[in-house]
Amino acid sequence: MKSFFLGIVLLIGISACNQTNKPLKTISVSQAKKLISDHPELIIVDVRSPDETVDGKLANAIEIDYYGDDFDQNLAKLDTLKKYLVYCRSGKRSLKSCVTMADMGFKDIYSMDGGYLEWMEEK
Repeated sequence: MKSFFLGIVLLIGISACNQTNKPLKTISVSQAKKLISDHPELIIVDVRSPDETVDGKLANAIEIDYYGDDFDQNLAKLDTLKKYLVYCRSGKRSLKSCVTMADMGFKDIYSMDGGYLEWMEEK
């Protein structure tokens, strides 16, 4: 019984260590603003539809429509070793996009929780 609990503790510890090494991080709008100011090399990806981006977007953001037929192909054109901030309208599509990017081998990805709506509220 003692070894069973020790095994569970080790499993939880290994799992926790792996959590910190994941390429995907979810951050708040205020953290995203700091990330943008601290990392000029950061690539900002807007995964909203063209109908949504007409109303505005973050400066220098590239547009890759989450619902576009070529979404995966457009992501595959990006350098997996660079640092990315991904956002959408509210944070759901950006998180899903980041999961896809992590599966594709991207190393440093941030999903902006709250999305463009929250960005505009904090402006």
